[in-house]
Amino acid sequence: MSSYAEDILAIQQVLMRYCMALDSERPDLLAGCFAEGAQVQLSDVYVMSAADFVKTAGQGLGRFGATQHILGLPSIHIQGDKAWSRCYFFAQHLRADMNPPAFLIGGWHDDEWVRTENGWRITKRRGVPLWGDGNAGVLDNQFPQGAAPKGPEHGAPFWLETKK
Repeated sequence: MSSYAEDILAIQQVLMRYCMALDSERPDLLAGCFAEGAQVQLSDVYVMSAADFVKTAGQGLGRFGATQHILGLPSIHIQGDKAWSRCYFFAQHLRADMNPPAFLIGGWHDDEWVRTENGWRITKRRGVPLWGDGNAGVLDNQFPQGAAPKGPEHGAPFWLETKK
């Protein structure tokens, strides 16, 4: 059995693998971040299986000249073989064929985790975008500029109160 600190580090490594998989356009690495049957929800717009998300990301990321997904330090709560985390992010998307060439999104991911025989894997990912800035055409105008409206999903995670 691993220690609490080893579990925290293992979850952090999966979070970084997720970003590196996106930015290097490696759907095979991205798929390895999720448990079988996992779900991905990006804002209130997209809800899909992790398998469909990996396929969509693999098809869509090639249109960008570059992307860079940057994470803040995650807050992680572990109970046995389950865990929850929140991690703030910046996601930059650039296309050299557009002027201006960039669109930046800021927000956080709330993840549910399970310990598998292959290590910690995400079972549910919910992306909460807080704001967008730049040329929305870079993302085919699928994300508005400015701050997203605040809603119930903007509160602190339920497990934060249980942290010791």
